[in-house]
Amino acid sequence: MAAFVERVNRAIESLRRQQETAVDFLEKRTPRERQMLTFMTMAIGLFLAYWIAVGLILNPIRDTRLAIETRQLGLRRMLTLQADYRRIQSQVAALEQRIRAGQQGNVLSSLETMASESQIKDKITSMDPRSTPPNELYRETVIEVRLANVNLKQLVDYLYRIQSSPVLLKVKRMRLKTRSDDPGYLDVTFRVSSFEPLPPGAVRSSGFSTPRPPANP
Repeated sequence: MAAFVERVNRAIESLRRQQETAVDFLEKRTPRERQMLTFMTMAIGLFLAYWIAVGLILNPIRDTRLAIETRQLGLRRMLTLQADYRRIQSQVAALEQRIRAGQQGNVLSSLETMASESQIKDKITSMDPRSTPPNELYRETVIEVRLANVNLKQLVDYLYRIQSSPVLLKVKRMRLKTRSDDPGYLDVTFRVSSFEPLPPGAVRSSGFSTPRPPANP
């Protein structure tokens, strides 16, 4: 206990000496020097107060603002993704509707009707249906269409009607050949794909026969 009291007394004595030294230092200074020291002390105090304010008040406000901006950016991205998802979902629903519409009529008849509307039904030389192996979701039927002696305007009108059909039809593999007897007309061959959804639980057909196990000897 005595040792603790001794250390306290020494500390008090040290502070008293430092205070006396400071007072003696100030007393030896001129009024102008004292004024300058006062200004310096005030400047250092204001500088320390500023950094304390920045550390305790401004930094948390800045961090909070950055966190809010980050969350707002994340929210905007989420809303964008949500809008993209809804747009894609709407497109998929529209495609499914067009695929289902293909079950309600004959594609060959539809192609002939559109050819009549384009005034080229008499230009059709053949329409050959060709089946392809189905995938897990739908069965694709390919119809190869051959046209003879059609002009470009008639062809474009016919293709536009096919692509704009309520039934999902896709034009593929088009071949154009200019007629030798009249360069203003064409012979055209292209394929039109139609799609039919498979019923739930339908087994996919690969188009290949399953190999039989070897017979027992």
